[in-house]
Amino acid sequence: VKVVLAFDMGKAYVEELRAAFPEEDSPLWEAPNMRVSPHVSAESVQLIERRKAIFKENLRRYLAAEELLYVCDTEKGY
Repeated sequence: VKVVLAFDMGKAYVEELRAAFPEEDSPLWEAPNMRVSPHVSAESVQLIERRKAIFKENLRRYLAAEELLYVCDTEKGY
């Protein structure tokens, strides 16, 4: 909640949250101009290339109306 109040004043940058994902009733979901994204602790050429390959494959699948890879399961919460 303190993060949201600071963010409303335009003064907050949060690197990571204590929980993997905020609770459903967390005020973070309603905070204006705030994004929640996964934490990435390292970057490498291999990781970047793998992300590009997944994106390209999912774009191909999307255009072909096929099932996408690595889709979040909102019923499970991730």
